[in-house]
Amino acid sequence: MRVMVSRTARALSYGVVAALLTGCSSGRGAPPPQEQAAAAAPAPAPPRVTLNDVKSAQETQAQEIARLGAELKAQDAQQSFLVAELKTLSEQVAKLKSSLEEAEGAVRAMRATPVAPESRPAAAPAPTTRGKCGAACRSGPTQCRRGAHVRGSAREASRRR
Repeated sequence: MRVMVSRTARALSYGVVAALLTGCSSGRGAPPPQEQAAAAAPAPAPPRVTLNDVKSAQETQAQEIARLGAELKAQDAQQSFLVAELKTLSEQVAKLKSSLEEAEGAVRAMRATPVAPESRPAAAPAPTTRGKCGAACRSGPTQCRRGAHVRGSAREASRRR
């Protein structure tokens, strides 16, 4: 039996040693295989920047700043113009408001003043028409004292000419 225990003890010890070795190799401290491959690859060289590249970028930036400065000046001038126009229009509106208030006051005053009945103009006299007889006819356009006639007849039109 001793041989059996020793074989069992050996198998058990081999299993423990194998488990310890696999546990140590896959522990938390070891990076995954992808990271190991990335770490093993050489890092790409940083891009080389030449003095000409720096000068070109600086010139481009200077041109952009000059363009923006000119645009800012143009917008400032436009704003000044619009402010002046707004001031002028405000003054005109104020003048129109005062003129409107004066006109409304005058209308109110005219409405408030009573008008004497004698001062009103007399009614216009009734219009007279001439019939085909040539006499003034106030009885209406279709009748005349001397005979019947129709206003606008062909004979009457020829007499008026």
